[in-house]
Amino acid sequence: MSYLVLFGTLFLVPFYLETRRGLSTAAAGLLLTALPAALAVVAPFAGRIADHFGARLVTVSGMLVTASGLAALAAVRRPEAVLLGELAWIGVGLGAFTPANNAAIMAHAPQTHAGVAGGILNMTRGLGTSLGVALTGLVFTVAGGGATKASHLGDSPSLARGFAAAMLFLALCALLAAGLSALRGGVQEQASR
Repeated sequence: MSYLVLFGTLFLVPFYLETRRGLSTAAAGLLLTALPAALAVVAPFAGRIADHFGARLVTVSGMLVTASGLAALAAVRRPEAVLLGELAWIGVGLGAFTPANNAAIMAHAPQTHAGVAGGILNMTRGLGTSLGVALTGLVFTVAGGGATKASHLGDSPSLARGFAAAMLFLALCALLAAGLSALRGGVQEQASR
């Protein structure tokens, strides 16, 4: 779910910034950089916090932060500085979630199956990436109606409607990920196996 949210956002936001907001490709890319930059800054600290307090607290909190950032991003009439902050906030949430979640998954795998667990984890990342692009594009297209036709781009209110619906869809996915993380059991000590 986290990779669905991440890549759905990375897929649709530049399109929106260039088409609806009129930003250049370079400006849209620079603005979008706030998300992975915040993720990279927060991830090492989140891993340490998860080691101390457990994965559940960090993963649930991270996805709730992400969901709130996506919901804020759905309010599309914002200045670029606010969009920058919202994208960074989404990155903070994903940066908190990812290392704690990955560590918890690998900690629950028996040592004799660590390679299989790592392979399945990587497969779910790829699946989340492709589903993020596909489902976000689907929600945008259905909610935006005619916004995806080349002759309607730019000034179409349906483009803004499609973007807002797609961001709310991703916020719901983040909430679902938070709920699933809340159901997570405690990490068992490796020595007890």
